[in-house]
Amino acid sequence: EGLLGKLNFQFTKAEEKSIEQAFHCDVCKDSTTTCHQIRAVYDAFHLSWYGAGYAGQKEWGNVPERQMLSVADLSATVNKCEFGQDFYNLLLESLKNLWDINDRETLFGAKEFMVAFAQALTMIPPDRRVHIYRALGRMFGIEKTHQRFRIKKFVYAFLADNVAMIVHPLCTIEWLVQRWQGKKEPTRSFFLSLSDATWLPPPYRQLEDFQWYLITLWGPSFVSASIYWINLADMGRISAVEPLCPLLLYNLIGLIVATISAFEHRGLVARRRYILSGESRQEDLRAIFAFGSHTPEGHAVERIGVIADVLCGAWFKPSSKVISSLMGFVHFLVPSLNRMYYDVYGYGESPAVEHSWPVCHMNMQGWQQCVAVTGERVWYWMFGGSQWMHAAVTLPCSIISGYLVYRLMFITLDIFYNDLAFRHKLKLFRASTSSGYYLNYRRKWLQMVESDKALQLKVANWVDGNKQDRGFMPFYSLQEKDDILLWCRIRQLLIESSAGFNNTQRDVIFTYMFFTLIFLSAILVFNNSELWAGGNSGVGQGRPISVLDLWALLDALIFSILLLGIMYLKLALYDLRRSDIRLLHTEYYRTSLASNTRSQLSGSGHLLPTNPNSRSGSSVFSGSG
Repeated sequence: EGLLGKLNFQFTKAEEKSIEQAFHCDVCKDSTTTCHQIRAVYDAFHLSWYGAGYAGQKEWGNVPERQMLSVADLSATVNKCEFGQDFYNLLLESLKNLWDINDRETLFGAKEFMVAFAQALTMIPPDRRVHIYRALGRMFGIEKTHQRFRIKKFVYAFLADNVAMIVHPLCTIEWLVQRWQGKKEPTRSFFLSLSDATWLPPPYRQLEDFQWYLITLWGPSFVSASIYWINLADMGRISAVEPLCPLLLYNLIGLIVATISAFEHRGLVARRRYILSGESRQEDLRAIFAFGSHTPEGHAVERIGVIADVLCGAWFKPSSKVISSLMGFVHFLVPSLNRMYYDVYGYGESPAVEHSWPVCHMNMQGWQQCVAVTGERVWYWMFGGSQWMHAAVTLPCSIISGYLVYRLMFITLDIFYNDLAFRHKLKLFRASTSSGYYLNYRRKWLQMVESDKALQLKVANWVDGNKQDRGFMPFYSLQEKDDILLWCRIRQLLIESSAGFNNTQRDVIFTYMFFTLIFLSAILVFNNSELWAGGNSGVGQGRPISVLDLWALLDALIFSILLLGIMYLKLALYDLRRSDIRLLHTEYYRTSLASNTRSQLSGSGHLLPTNPNSRSGSSVFSGSG
């Protein structure tokens, strides 16, 4: 009811019941299944037939802004796909019975299409509906995994992220102008365009919240940079890189988010546009494969994903938060450590602080003097000067720089986990054909379920799972026809679900990190050109290392490690996918040998002795009865 209300549709009770019955899964048994399928059908209507026109067809009661569709539009793709002709006939019959649409040119809206679609699904026998589910994505193009780069979406996302401090007030002004003009429900068209175009990194679900978060980061950084450049002559040991670093990191993260937004899958866009409060962000499989995820292979892939998250994510996700926090904290300390090192060892002295440490006498006045001088030194190390304006420049910039490094690492490791989880999914999937690995993973899974109450509740909802296995995936024999067909379908869906938008996110991160590493390396080379040109003559060897050099070294080290990890995972995934083909060839060879052996033994009676207690010395393969 909440999702249909967000779509601005008015359904009768009978129509709502028909939709719930059609878009229900007996295995999943949750409301998000119905929501994902409603979004997919709504998206299928709007995907390929935009601007069909109205031609005076006002009797359907649609809002004038809605687009229309005809039966001729459906025949362009639906009836030419697998099982498409059968579903096309059912859809035409539903349109005729429900809305009295008899010719190919009569236009109808999204509401009529959705009800007729649900009615057509209910007319299919339950044991045959799975075949239609596998083909629906290809009929309407709603399960396309590889998305193209859209420059318009990139521009909108860039404006929403990198220029949030300007765009958000403009959207607010647009909303106020519409209210002033007397509109009861202002459309905020520009803001809605930005919201539809922008992919939101976790944990944000609404663009407005994400923009306020960006403004709180950009505002203090801009104020600190303004104070620095206005009072440049009094900044002392504060490097110009310190107020610029948060702005550079801010724009780097904004470019990453905008580029990922340009590749975002339309199923994820529809979920973000019409999201409900109780939905989980982790249901990417159901959002992209709204119908294919409710086939036997779809349920198997979803279950493999849950098992991989439990066995792999249990250690990786906490570790990624710790590593990201540590990198952000080190980034925050770099300017202070730089000033402390060169102040203690006599380089780059500041007029505000005497270089020599005082001698602390064993009396109250001596201790007070020692504490005062030490406090001045610590203040200088932290803020680079003795005045409050120095603290107003360095403290916000250092905190925001450290936090942005933490966010960059967190987003990168979160996307890195997609590949890592895919590797564990492939390993688990391979383990389902090898008894030794299968029993090992099964033992670990049972131990995790016994110790996690929330996981026990989730497993209890898996109605087709074995109670002894606690919902663990079944064992597949690649010498059985039914098992090998299901195994191939599972492998195909597993690869498609991980090779689409998640794969694009990894490639975007990899590209930006690679170019950032080149940029940092160029900074280190050109900033130390005197040292390289001096050689053994000593020219430039006495120059103290700067904050820019330290930050470039630290970030270059971090990005190099992450790039090596991403490259290793790419090679590991390629090797696992290639080994699946070898496994199929090996099992086919074993099946051929086994069938040949059975044919040779078919005329010699039983393969095993009929009496298991018999102690005759003849071999079971000797051919004796």
